[in-house]
Amino acid sequence: MSFDNLCIGKDYFSLQCLLPGVIALWIVLAFVEPKVACLLVHEDGIVQWLQVLFLLLTVLYCMLIVRSFGCNYDSKIIRNTFFLFLVLAILVMFEEISWGQRLLGIETPACISKVNVQNQITLHNLIGFQRVRHWLLIFLG
Repeated sequence: MSFDNLCIGKDYFSLQCLLPGVIALWIVLAFVEPKVACLLVHEDGIVQWLQVLFLLLTVLYCMLIVRSFGCNYDSKIIRNTFFLFLVLAILVMFEEISWGQRLLGIETPACISKVNVQNQITLHNLIGFQRVRHWLLIFLG
């Protein structure tokens, strides 16, 4: 199977064109109405849930690709790459919602609370990770 059969092409709206516009609007909003911008990005705000939604869509799309590719060598490389993306998207999605901690009302264990910047059951808020987080974002971004 090739990528041509996965609805990627000129007939479909490209998210790559949408992203610069969203970023530009966000920058304008942050300067014009900083209180509104902060309200939108607070914990469990609309931006966080939109991010979770897009991560879920990414997971579903990666599942479609993984199931679509055959077993020959070239297909295995593509399938395994998208399987890796699938696993990473699931991890990021659950990290974003603190592994369901707030949804399920789970208290943070004391041993985690001592080493977590936001007092949550997350990996990306661990004190040691916070020291290198910005460099990782720059490197991976």
